[in-house]
Amino acid sequence: MGRNIVFNLINYRTKLQRVITHSVLWLLYFGFILFYQWTVSLKPNFWPLFKGDIFFFIADIIFIYVILFYIDTFLFKKKYLLFTAITIATLILEIFIYQIVPNLTLVLFHDKRIDDLFDFSPTKDISYILYSLFFPIGIFSILHIARKWILTQVKMVELAGQNLKNELNLLKTQLNQHFLFNTLNNIDSMIYYDPDKASRTVINLSGLLRYALYETNQERVPMFQEIDYIRDYLEVFSIRMTPGDKIEFLTDGDYSKITIAPMLFLPFIENTIKFCDRNYPKCIIIRFSFKMTRVEFEAFNWKKIPHQNNPAGLGISNVKRRLELLYPERHTLSIDEDLTSYKVKLIVDTGKSGKFDLLSQ
Repeated sequence: MGRNIVFNLINYRTKLQRVITHSVLWLLYFGFILFYQWTVSLKPNFWPLFKGDIFFFIADIIFIYVILFYIDTFLFKKKYLLFTAITIATLILEIFIYQIVPNLTLVLFHDKRIDDLFDFSPTKDISYILYSLFFPIGIFSILHIARKWILTQVKMVELAGQNLKNELNLLKTQLNQHFLFNTLNNIDSMIYYDPDKASRTVINLSGLLRYALYETNQERVPMFQEIDYIRDYLEVFSIRMTPGDKIEFLTDGDYSKITIAPMLFLPFIENTIKFCDRNYPKCIIIRFSFKMTRVEFEAFNWKKIPHQNNPAGLGISNVKRRLELLYPERHTLSIDEDLTSYKVKLIVDTGKSGKFDLLSQ
């Protein structure tokens, strides 16, 4: 119960929730600072303290959000040297502003000499650095990194559970009993008139079973294994098609060094196969294009009227969720459908790592 409350507080579902949470944190922080100053200074009048610190409060807000931006943009993306350099430069600028602005106020409004503009007290400098600079930045940076770590751990747990469900769904749907029985029956009848093709189909089917049982428990697999699996799947399916039917399967580019989450594309391919209109010479077209770590997948089928492809099916909804967990902000998925055709386009930036990494989010 308590963990759920904490998670709901830090997992901002709306911009309003983010604004409210941040506002409460700032009020608590500023309230603590003002109360501490009031008790230490023993001044009965609270208002002068507030007026004296309002500039520093505003500066804290600006500079802390700048530092948090650096953490997201550079530190979490492992650009450590750039993060260190730009953070140090920002802190130096902040120290200078913290010192120069109060003196500038004295010069402009309290008849101080211009020479007093750069009159810095060493004791005052140390106090500002420790109290007005590093303390708030340190506190809010730790909170920001801790929030990121907690959300990453939750994603990892959720992904592990989702992968387990996917493995079960793959055995039940991708290679279900109906598919196996139909394939085995086709192989049985094929043995008498085309034993060579029957033998190849048995080998392909064996590869499908082996891949689904032993390879899909990996976070990532080599792209060439996924391509081989799709080829075998299409080859096994093709024995149920008439000679006039045709599945066009194309690949373009080098994918020898790419790794990908297993079975990511199969639900879309299954969908095109299930609802294709075999009256067309090319009822199914499947294309893969590879460039560096980028994978572009397209699946197209002519469909029977009034039948419709089912983009909201269990397999499609599962793969959408997997994409959100595995490739957040690194994929685009579009599904275009009309009365006669159905097209899926998925672009994935596979990146370098198959694991959740706090500093790569």
